[in-house]
Amino acid sequence: MKSLVLIAIMFFFGATSHMAQAQQTERPFNALFSSETCEGTVVVQLELNADGSFHYIDKSIPGKVVDVSGTWNMDGRKITLHEKGSSALKRNSWKLEKGKLAVKSRYRLCFYRLGRD
Repeated sequence: MKSLVLIAIMFFFGATSHMAQAQQTERPFNALFSSETCEGTVVVQLELNADGSFHYIDKSIPGKVVDVSGTWNMDGRKITLHEKGSSALKRNSWKLEKGKLAVKSRYRLCFYRLGRD
């Protein structure tokens, strides 16, 4: 009976420890995601650095370039960007696709999908 109780206690602590690790915010990689025109001109680019910094450039609207940087964090597959200073960034929440080959976001009716370079 003691061994059954001991096994149950070990299972409980093992399961709760695994759940705590899964809920931690992670910053596992450096990555460059972008979208290009047919001619190869980069229109939107998101660079994530393992130190927690990011750089985002959006040239999709001629004459209105968005160029911001700041910090980022990741919870599961959700990436949240926190910019320094202004609030020019409309797409601050991105979802990492399985395999880490692309990120996607939307703002109103504009949908973005950036592939990994």
